[in-house]
Amino acid sequence: MDNMEGILVERFSSFLEMRADDFVILRRKACEKRPSKKDAVKKAKISIEKKSPDEDDDGYDISFLITHYHTETMWRDKLVEFIVTFIQEINSEISDLRLNVNSRGRKVAEHFFLQFVAKK
Repeated sequence: MDNMEGILVERFSSFLEMRADDFVILRRKACEKRPSKKDAVKKAKISIEKKSPDEDDDGYDISFLITHYHTETMWRDKLVEFIVTFIQEINSEISDLRLNVNSRGRKVAEHFFLQFVAKK
């Protein structure tokens, strides 16, 4: 994931977190990833190499909280279908946002460089 995609994911996930009440199973704040032994060794290596903390992946972007109550009151197959569809749509939405940012940047650059073109 490059920097632009990271920024888009961060903005999009914060947009969804603000509307978490509309999604019954979406957490308002994404949970942190449990460190495995492999992650602990990786973190130790990173701290030894003194890399920036931005390069470290400490958690998830979006997380769901599904309780026993949710599985009893909702249809389980629809719940699973919603999560799968949600993840697919998130990926396609991030790709669309990335394309929009690139095309908008191209248009801004064209408009900016038009002022340097000699007018006849």
